[in-house]
Amino acid sequence: MIKHDPDAGTFVKLGGFGLTTEHIDDDQSHTQCSGVDEYLAPEVRQGRRYDTKCDMYSLGVTVQHMFNFDANTLFQTEQELDTNYEKIKKLTLRLLNNVRNGRPSAQDLIIRHNEWSIPYASVRAHILAVIEPNASYDIDRQFVQYF
Repeated sequence: MIKHDPDAGTFVKLGGFGLTTEHIDDDQSHTQCSGVDEYLAPEVRQGRRYDTKCDMYSLGVTVQHMFNFDANTLFQTEQELDTNYEKIKKLTLRLLNNVRNGRPSAQDLIIRHNEWSIPYASVRAHILAVIEPNASYDIDRQFVQYF
């Protein structure tokens, strides 16, 4: 879900998309598949244990969709991206690692925040470069919104 919140000065909010389940402890698992196949980690599709590393894979799919990375070319190094999006691409590749232990944990992502975060001003500059700043946009129907 993408929605502008002028009071908070933010423009992106994510929800569970009906694909989530609650885990109280990190080592808690469930074996029943819930959600959409595309978001399921390879080990879940193979009937193995579901844990927080599987959630990291699902996050990788979400990031892939948000940044419109083509799954067929994401792993090819020739794909040219600017420095900021290269950070997101590297993060996405780590999240989509087919080997469970090769994926970062949520704690790893927070600790290494500086390696993948993109400054707000940079994101804003990229959006303003591709829109007509003086045009009006229907925020309920179009992705691009005023900041």
